[in-house]
Amino acid sequence: MIVTTAREFRHRRRRRRGFTLVELLVVIAIIGILIALLLPAVQAAREAARRSQCINNLKQMGLAMLGHEDVHRHLPHGGWRYYWMGDPDQGFGREQPGSWLYNILPYIEQNQVHDLGKGTTGSAKMAALTQIAGTPVAVYNCPSRRSPIGYPVYGGGSNFNNPGTGGKADYAANGGYLPRQFPEFSGSITDISASTWTGWNQPGINPKKCDGVVGSGYVVELRQVTDGLSNTYFAGEKYLNPDNYKTGKDSADDQVYFTGYDKDFVRFTTFTPLAPLAIPRQDTPGIALDHSFGSAHSAGSNYVFGDGHVRSIPYSIDMTLHSRLGSRNDGLPADVSKL
Repeated sequence: MIVTTAREFRHRRRRRRGFTLVELLVVIAIIGILIALLLPAVQAAREAARRSQCINNLKQMGLAMLGHEDVHRHLPHGGWRYYWMGDPDQGFGREQPGSWLYNILPYIEQNQVHDLGKGTTGSAKMAALTQIAGTPVAVYNCPSRRSPIGYPVYGGGSNFNNPGTGGKADYAANGGYLPRQFPEFSGSITDISASTWTGWNQPGINPKKCDGVVGSGYVVELRQVTDGLSNTYFAGEKYLNPDNYKTGKDSADDQVYFTGYDKDFVRFTTFTPLAPLAIPRQDTPGIALDHSFGSAHSAGSNYVFGDGHVRSIPYSIDMTLHSRLGSRNDGLPADVSKL
């Protein structure tokens, strides 16, 4: 009879606890399969969180535009042109050279940024405005696209220097009809002709070029949104070629977001032979659409309407409806309930 000692029994038990190579490979394969199955779910959850943050950003901007209107009795002015920088001493009307994004800073709790250089002149004012130009603001960036940091800036301005890197915007105001060109005000920052210059697009003279909610040289009151606040875009995500997210080389993303009226932060909705690039689209490598809304999200881009609600609009939206949502006063029906 073979007698197994307790020591030999424990030794055999210890040997049986190990894995064979085949068992190890099976376990690794199972882990790999589980990771492959879980990764899309994790990525989807992250994108859902980023999209939710993007919606919140637009919500804040929409409420800020309404807050601006409540105080100043008109929606934010769009500024003069890209070579002008927002100036805290130039008010909030059409004498303000800075963009609508500059004008709503006090209504998103960014008063300190807006008021940099207030009351100063000369080189001190130039330095302060250059500092503003280089200041990122988190609410102006969609987390699905890029972080709120400084990105390369091209060209200086009439009242500021090129900061090298500056804040960029992933959102644009609704400019309505696509004008053939932007107004080119060439006066000085102290020139009173900013209020009387005849070169501005004016609603009474150029109605089809002034049917959005943000313009250059004119301001819009809520009573002028005759199609209804719930049927009119106030702002939305802008299209951007992903190749240029971080380069600043896109012609519609090369300026800081506090400069004047430009396609960097004003987009349009009319699709005509004169404006074939106003089609909303998901960001696509190699394709530049300077005047379109769009986003990095796969299903559609987000818009804030005049009543403050935010809606995701599919890229497949009928262009007639898209155009009507971009016009504040065309008098045509726009049924957003069918989206």
